[in-house]
Amino acid sequence: MMDIEKEVWKEIDLFPGYEVSNLGRVKSRLFGKERILKAYRYRKISRSYLHVNLHGKTLNVHKLVANAFVPNPNGYNQVNHKDENKENNRAENLEWCTNLYNVKYSMTKERVENLREKSIEYAKKYGCTLANWNKKNKIKAVVGEVDGEIVYRFNSISEASKNTGVDASHISRAARG
Repeated sequence: MMDIEKEVWKEIDLFPGYEVSNLGRVKSRLFGKERILKAYRYRKISRSYLHVNLHGKTLNVHKLVANAFVPNPNGYNQVNHKDENKENNRAENLEWCTNLYNVKYSMTKERVENLREKSIEYAKKYGCTLANWNKKNKIKAVVGEVDGEIVYRFNSISEASKNTGVDASHISRAARG
């Protein structure tokens, strides 16, 4: 439950009539009416960030909150969720960072081990034994290997992204070497 007493609102730069709160909520004050906007997942990937539409533009809620409430003295362009929960857009849970920091932060030992366990289950379920990324034949199979042991296999980058929570662009770059 939100602590409304501690909620602070600030107008969103470039979007007059809209405000963002330190608790990660966005509201409209257009046409003399005040209403909280419903945040939604832009992609069908269950682990994507929450978004809102302002004047026909889709915007990340966490970036709106960070721009309004989190100091950015180094001019970083990415926002990290400290607790790794993409639905927790409270200002105290956000920090500006570099791309490298953000990627390293998300690959904690605990998260990697959890992914490994899920991947082994997946591999056993589907009998995966072969690692293959064959551009010539356009076979798109993404396979994960840990200590020489294949732990997961997906038939496409989007399937791998959906099941692991890792952004598709990162998987694609890794697959290309």
